[in-house]
Amino acid sequence: MNFINSFKNIPFYCYLMIIASTIILVGIEWDISWHESIGRDTFWSPPHMAIYSGGILAGLIASYIIFTQTFGKNNLATVNFWGFKGPMSCWITIWGTIAMLTSAPFDDWWHNAYGLDVQIISPPHIVLAMGIFAVILGACILILTTKNQSPDNTMYDILYIYSASLILVQFSIVLTEYSFANK
Repeated sequence: MNFINSFKNIPFYCYLMIIASTIILVGIEWDISWHESIGRDTFWSPPHMAIYSGGILAGLIASYIIFTQTFGKNNLATVNFWGFKGPMSCWITIWGTIAMLTSAPFDDWWHNAYGLDVQIISPPHIVLAMGIFAVILGACILILTTKNQSPDNTMYDILYIYSASLILVQFSIVLTEYSFANK
């Protein structure tokens, strides 16, 4: 199978989940830079909107998959929850999206109460980090689930390696204040 055909044979939602995960991490890096260069930002700052739009995109993709699994063809392994059927990866992604969106007003309140973050690790950021981890983990599992239906397509391996590397990037961001102790 040539590269173009292996690229075409992957469902669109695998690519969208990776794009959503990438948008989240780009937004996180942008937000850290924003804090360092500009200072205290608002709830509606562009980096925050990038983070939350990536989370919402991932949640919408997972919801789409769940609705198509529930009311349409059922070609992925499914988990039943409240009458809906969908892959476990989608349920993990939706949980992550909810955690990310829950952390948003909590983080805004935290900033209003305590000012600019002195540390990366704060309660609202941990909730956000857990949500981001769940979204990226959901993308990884979705890619692996889809790969099981077409094991000879090596493009899935590339997508999985990329999405798994996003987890490493997220952990490195969370641990930044410990890895750059002299800053």
